[in-house]
Amino acid sequence: MVDWRIYDFEEVITEDGSPTLRDLRSSNLETMHHRGGAASETLYIYGNALQWGLQRQLRQVWSVGLGCGYNELLVADLSLKNSSWSPKLLSFEVREVLIQQFQKAILGNPEPFYQRVAESLKVNSRAFEELLKMESRGDRGVNGDFLQFPRNGACEILLFDAFSVKTDERLWSPEFLSELFSKGMSEKSLVATYACTGNLKRALKSSGFQLIPKSGFQGRRESTFAVRGLSFSS
Repeated sequence: MVDWRIYDFEEVITEDGSPTLRDLRSSNLETMHHRGGAASETLYIYGNALQWGLQRQLRQVWSVGLGCGYNELLVADLSLKNSSWSPKLLSFEVREVLIQQFQKAILGNPEPFYQRVAESLKVNSRAFEELLKMESRGDRGVNGDFLQFPRNGACEILLFDAFSVKTDERLWSPEFLSELFSKGMSEKSLVATYACTGNLKRALKSSGFQLIPKSGFQGRRESTFAVRGLSFSS
């Protein structure tokens, strides 16, 4: 069983029983998910966005960052449940240990931690296997620092689950966000994130996105769901 403290992480059980990790390197000891529930937050913020995107046959998904693998397992599960949807998933993660441990899980040797993640999400038992199949087809990849995102206008569904500005301010600057939305996103695309900062909203609006009102998860006043080039209906 992996000892997360060796890698400056600490496992935390959130209020819905699902696990997350606390970054012991961060100045505010930030956890990757809301204490109210890692799985519940994932489904509320990113699960709903993925459902909306697959209904419109958006396929290119960027997940920032990989972390505990919640969003990756959710993409695989939705792919298994919707045979007409064939997503291409690109994850971003700067901590190599998280990439390595999740890769072990999809190769068929998941740590109990990742089994608990999958069980908390209630995903198909073949979700790890599906991620491996996507990888073998060239439909799944992992990159490092998101500052080096592809400037090719390819992303259709952006799951922006990066640590907050207190932990990594680089990803939340007005300049970076404007470049991301203008150069990384497709003309028909959506953005979902737990955050709702002024810089984020201004960058989205200036890049032609429509902000759809969405309350935050358990105590957060707002979250962000934005679309461009698509007609929104709830």
